[in-house]
Amino acid sequence: MTLKIPEIPDHTFQDTDPEALLNLSRFAETVIKRSIEQLPEVAMVDMTGVLNSQIEILPDEALLEIAGITMEELENTLLANNVDFGSMMIREGYYQYHIKFSTLLRTVEDVENIYLRKNDRIYQLKDLAKVSLIPMKETGFSLSQRKQAVTLAIIKQADENMDKMKVALKKVTDHFSSVYPGIEFHITRNQTELLDYTISNLKQNLALGLFFIFIIAILFWGDVKSPLIIGISMFVSILISFLFFYLFHMSLNIITLSGLILASSMMIDSSIIVTENIAQYRQKGYNLEDACVKGTTEIITPMLSSTFTTIAVFVPLVFMSGIAGAIFYDQAFAITVGLIVTYFTGIMLLPVLYKLIYSIPDIKNPCLPSGLIIRSKNIHWTGFMIRVSNLFSTINKLLSALFLFLFPYVSYYLILFLSAGCRKLNKVN
Repeated sequence: MTLKIPEIPDHTFQDTDPEALLNLSRFAETVIKRSIEQLPEVAMVDMTGVLNSQIEILPDEALLEIAGITMEELENTLLANNVDFGSMMIREGYYQYHIKFSTLLRTVEDVENIYLRKNDRIYQLKDLAKVSLIPMKETGFSLSQRKQAVTLAIIKQADENMDKMKVALKKVTDHFSSVYPGIEFHITRNQTELLDYTISNLKQNLALGLFFIFIIAILFWGDVKSPLIIGISMFVSILISFLFFYLFHMSLNIITLSGLILASSMMIDSSIIVTENIAQYRQKGYNLEDACVKGTTEIITPMLSSTFTTIAVFVPLVFMSGIAGAIFYDQAFAITVGLIVTYFTGIMLLPVLYKLIYSIPDIKNPCLPSGLIIRSKNIHWTGFMIRVSNLFSTINKLLSALFLFLFPYVSYYLILFLSAGCRKLNKVN
């Protein structure tokens, strides 16, 4: 928060009137801070750059001498009128009342209206001294737009969404900007930008993961139809998962999206199993419709048990307490919803897609050479897999030899390091 001051042409620091800054600080603390803390999304508001005030009392020594009042009596009178007696509780039946007794000096008027008795005469402090409100000595200040400012750090509730708090906060600042045109609000640090960037990055990773799954499936199947079926079923599963997020009031944050990315790697397994089982029945001579029915019916129970065993691993995470429980609860929810939705789409939607897509006859383009049409039955993986196995065996042998060669040296220096312990460095002047 800054005051609207006419800008100086040169880019220098613009000094603010101490009295105006004191009024701004008092207004920020009594009005703005309390209004923001009343928002359900806000936990607290931490203020810096506030110019605090103090009550200055300048006694008139001539009047004190005439009245016969010493400085010590004046100080004792101030102390006697600035007392907090504490509180007490009164119980009446089912009701309890907390009563607090205090006589604190808060304003200039409170100090001026203090009565003092001396020699059977009653004086008021304002008759004996000049009382005024002045700013305290500054130990530091906050700058914004080359002007002194009051900085408010808005801290949200643990279970609230940062975007909702941003919208609610903007309504409050816009309201006060319109009501008090002499005050300007500037956002100097916004954590939602980093959060939005992280969530956008996770969404991009999710899209790239689905794309690479589709490409790898094409390479291994040698066919576009089966990967297309799996891709459509996974896309529908993710959309339905988002619907469950909305119904159960789960926000799309870093934890839920990371859980959904983890679940997407498990989603592909169920889709591949259903697709491969249907393809095996087609190779046995069944027609397309019978293969879809028998291939899906055969694996309903095994897929259900596999899904539940995977979900059972994440169930204990739901009952964790504290911050860890809140984090793992969102992740466990995302994985559980993703796997359950994938199971039902795998046994209900995927066979229908398989029948619809494989009912379409293959389109042969005469412009393309026949060598570019890849079929899985014409790919011989045996020799390739043997060469890959031999390569990994050679690498394993080299790593084992390197480990045996370095093990004595690593052990020696590790024992030397542990036996040396920690020594304190000498004090440097």
